[in-house]
Amino acid sequence: MEPGVGKLMKENEKLKGIIKDLGLTLSPEKIHLVGAEYGFELLGFTFVRRYSGKRRKVTTRWYPSPRSEKRIRERIRNMTGRNMLAITKPEEAKETPIPILKGYGNYFAYSMGASIFHEI
Repeated sequence: MEPGVGKLMKENEKLKGIIKDLGLTLSPEKIHLVGAEYGFELLGFTFVRRYSGKRRKVTTRWYPSPRSEKRIRERIRNMTGRNMLAITKPEEAKETPIPILKGYGNYFAYSMGASIFHEI
């Protein structure tokens, strides 16, 4: 068992009680308790607890997960690939990925993903 998981298990029991009161259930197959310093992925983000030299304390950092980066790159590649360029005009091909990139940028705007977004 990883460090700090004992406390998480106690909190998990409280959470189960709250969820049960709402008439919902947690899926045991989908739950994996892990300390935040080891990081976890949720809703396309990777969350990690790291020491910040600037703030001189441990802070939570979140950024786009590698899987979400891969998906957006594939989507843009499919939209601007040779197959699509053969059937569209260059002006249309240039405009096609803009809404996708705006959506990606808006979703990850409040994360630490600026450098990742610039790479795309």
